[in-house]
Amino acid sequence: MSAVFDTKALPKIAVRIVCLVEWRAIAAANTDVRILIIEDHAALARCIAEALTDLGCVVVGHVADLTSALQAVQRGGFDVAVLDWTLRGEEASPVAEALLDGGCPFLVISGHRKATMPRRVQQAPFLQKPFTMCALNSAIKGLMNRSC
Repeated sequence: MSAVFDTKALPKIAVRIVCLVEWRAIAAANTDVRILIIEDHAALARCIAEALTDLGCVVVGHVADLTSALQAVQRGGFDVAVLDWTLRGEEASPVAEALLDGGCPFLVISGHRKATMPRRVQQAPFLQKPFTMCALNSAIKGLMNRSC
C-alpha cells in the first residue's frame, strides 16, 4: 500500500492517521531489517529502538561512543544504521566515513544543521533533532531498500 498524501492539506489528526497506516504497512513488509543505533542519549536511543521495532525492524545493537561505534561498524551484522552526529562531544565523522566506505546506508540525526557536516556525509539522509517518530519512519523507509 503506497499512497501519496499532501500532508499540508490535512488536519494534524489525519496526518497522524496516515502516518500510522503507512507505518503498519511498512512493518508488515520489512521484518528482519537489522538496525544499529549509534546514539549517546540513552532515552532517545530507547525511543528510536521502540519506534523501529514497531516498524518491523530488528534492533541489533545500541552504542554510545565513537570507539564502540567504529567497532560495531567493523563487526557488521546490520543492514541500516542510525547515527547521531555528535557522540559525547565528538563528531562522528570517522563512523560516517566507515559506513560510507562499507556501502552501508545510514541516517544521520543531529541537533546541528546538515550544512555543518562534511560534504560526503551530507549525502546521507538527515533528521534534525527534535524530530517526530513519523519523520524517523519516513527516513528509515527510504533506506530499507539500500541495505549493506
